[in-house]
Amino acid sequence: MNKFMRNGLFYLTFTGLLVHLFAAYGFWGLQRAEHLSARQVLVKAAEQLDINNPILSKILEPETKYLNFPFDGEVRKSHPRILLPESSNWNKRDAHSVIADRIAAFQRENINYPNGCGDNALMPAVVCWLSTNNTEAIAIIKYQLLNFELNKPTADTTYSNGWELALAYDLAYPLLTDAEKNQVERKILAALQGTLANLDEDFASLWHGRSTHAAIAWLCAIVLSEQYVDDLDSYRRRAQAHFLNAAEGLAHTEAWPDGYNYWIQTRAFYFALAASAYLNGLDHSNNQERIKDIVKRVGYWHIYVTRPDNRIEGYGDEGSRIDLKDETKRVIDLMVQMTHDPVLNGYAKYLGKLHRDSYYPGYDWGILLFNDPSIPAVGDGSLPSLAKYLKEAEIFGRDTLNQIYIRNGWEPNDTFISFKAGNSYGHHAHYDAGHFTIFKSSPLITNSSTYNGFFRPHRLNYAIRTIAKNSLIIEKPNEKVRPNRFFAKNVADGGQRLTQPTGSSIVSIEQWFENYQKGLHLEGAQLLKFARRNNEYVFVSADLTAAYNNSVYDENGDGGKVRQVIRKLVYLPSEDKLVVYDAISKTKPEYVGKWIIHSVNKPEMADIEVLKGSADNGILASNSKDIEIKNNNGFLKVNILLPSDASTRLIGGRDYQYYVETDGDDTVFDGENFVNGSSADSWHDVSRWRAEILSNSSSNDTEFLVSLAPSVDKPVAEDVRKINSKNGNAYGVVTNDTLIVFIREPAGMDDIVFDYVGKSKIIIVGLPEYRNVAIRIDNKNLFQGAAKDGVVFYDNPSSASGQVEISMN
Repeated sequence: MNKFMRNGLFYLTFTGLLVHLFAAYGFWGLQRAEHLSARQVLVKAAEQLDINNPILSKILEPETKYLNFPFDGEVRKSHPRILLPESSNWNKRDAHSVIADRIAAFQRENINYPNGCGDNALMPAVVCWLSTNNTEAIAIIKYQLLNFELNKPTADTTYSNGWELALAYDLAYPLLTDAEKNQVERKILAALQGTLANLDEDFASLWHGRSTHAAIAWLCAIVLSEQYVDDLDSYRRRAQAHFLNAAEGLAHTEAWPDGYNYWIQTRAFYFALAASAYLNGLDHSNNQERIKDIVKRVGYWHIYVTRPDNRIEGYGDEGSRIDLKDETKRVIDLMVQMTHDPVLNGYAKYLGKLHRDSYYPGYDWGILLFNDPSIPAVGDGSLPSLAKYLKEAEIFGRDTLNQIYIRNGWEPNDTFISFKAGNSYGHHAHYDAGHFTIFKSSPLITNSSTYNGFFRPHRLNYAIRTIAKNSLIIEKPNEKVRPNRFFAKNVADGGQRLTQPTGSSIVSIEQWFENYQKGLHLEGAQLLKFARRNNEYVFVSADLTAAYNNSVYDENGDGGKVRQVIRKLVYLPSEDKLVVYDAISKTKPEYVGKWIIHSVNKPEMADIEVLKGSADNGILASNSKDIEIKNNNGFLKVNILLPSDASTRLIGGRDYQYYVETDGDDTVFDGENFVNGSSADSWHDVSRWRAEILSNSSSNDTEFLVSLAPSVDKPVAEDVRKINSKNGNAYGVVTNDTLIVFIREPAGMDDIVFDYVGKSKIIIVGLPEYRNVAIRIDNKNLFQGAAKDGVVFYDNPSSASGQVEISMN
């Protein structure tokens, strides 16, 4: 073999090896980025390369799910089965009596109700026929049904339009001949088969596309007939099982993990319509009450997450429809039809007044189908009028998402607080355990994340991370934070683990639990306590440890940066004060714990020093213990009670708005402003500044104690103050009327003693459950009782003064 041939052979061998290595690396990277199995990666590759080989397709074909699922209930013989089941008795000669009654009610209430006539599209024609018995509409319906073009559903981006064909067919069933029914059902079956094929795959995630696919599958399956479809029982079993799986996923979280906009734009309507089909299309079902309970609970979540400015408090990859326009009303209307709940209907009336054209014009044909004006409603169409039927604090997804909403009333100028401390469920969710916001007339403490592209630097390196939230970061120099190939550079922001930032393929609650505290380690925060008492207090305690790389699990195998992170909040509704206590135990003293809040405008502090940039565009510092935040006529007074040596950095302005210290070391300010891919759209609370509170002491343990007092028109005049217990095992926070006692972590059994000026109320938080507690003031026994939900509340009507002794046994 001559030299030329040897070199050529070496080149080909070396090149082939490189190609295989790169292919293997890409294969591994795709698996890691989107949490896919080897078979799933091969399926995706075949799709991308447009390979249509029957043998390969057979090899890669997934196992059929739920073949032997026991069907729940009996499918009603008559149609419709999705909506208006009473239509089965309609004489078809006059306008539908239910629709006629709705039209009369809408006319009395001056509500716009397009009847669909004059529109040649399928669903408007169906509504026209129902509302007028128009013969021209019948011809349009038949033509559109028989010539309906199905799309091709895919796992994540395209969902079958077969739901519309199924709904129209179900309502217009009596218009068709047997031959026409057979033709239409063949189309619906094709839509069902395509959707089930995607559900048999493990690409679509439960709290993402799987929910929509499952709802559409059930809508298609429920309208089909044995007369026209072979093996229909099998299709129905599979579709029902997938829908119930999706319903249980929603019941598990009670709110949508990926953010409100993703829920309301792409999930909510299909789920609600499919739930309606479950209630209307089945007899003798064991799960109907369960479905109704899920619908009602999720419906109430919409109410509680609504801010006083008539928009949703966003928390994930959010978009425009947090403004409650176009989408929300039709979903709530469907939920009201299913539950007949007067409070939900009161919220629907509120949405109707908020946006007169509350349905998107492209599907305002749904008003006559989804909105039932005969169902009683409470309130006068305003949010405050629902207050007497609602709580001032509520939790959704207890022990899962742990979304908590707190108010001191439902009027426009009342305070709204959100808090979140849950686990990881979807890839449009953020890493925000411990995050809270405050709204008072305007956004004061804000979520600074924006969304303008899934893979853009702003989202990957800032918006999804803890640095963009009002929580705690623990900076570890050069901490590795590159969960997959989409993270081109290492950005050590100091925040929580990124478990599913760019993809998820969790298909069931069971699979999620298989990755809880193992596998993908989807655990985040653990709710310790949630307690409320009338207008006296709301107490929340959460263990955030598992959200970070910690001493039990570190995704880099590096021993973790924290041993424990605890956050406690006490809100006093009558005084309108929020007090936050945090205890961080770090694995090394050189790691820096920071307490972070974001605001729309620059916070005001005394004695500010410019560290980099300028006073209006840079990194500033102050040793003052007071921060004032203003937005329009909303004010927030922040008192830093701990650390005693606290210093605060203010970071913001045009070139520092999304600044991250990328190496996790802020001894030198050499970070990056991740503005590429950010958005200034109106649906974001565009936050230009943040405050970082940090301790200057070198210790493994860091504590923060901060009071926040919102107000309208002018800042709160009085300060709160901290008092220490004599043996250092608790902190007292003294407000106008209340002594709040935070027992330090870990809670001990020693007596707590304060020198104390009398207040009318004493609240002790962080107690072990049902621990017996006695309170003595000035040597007088005034209270004895057990802690419930970790709290003891004592109303001290005489405002007795003197030494306070709190004993536990």
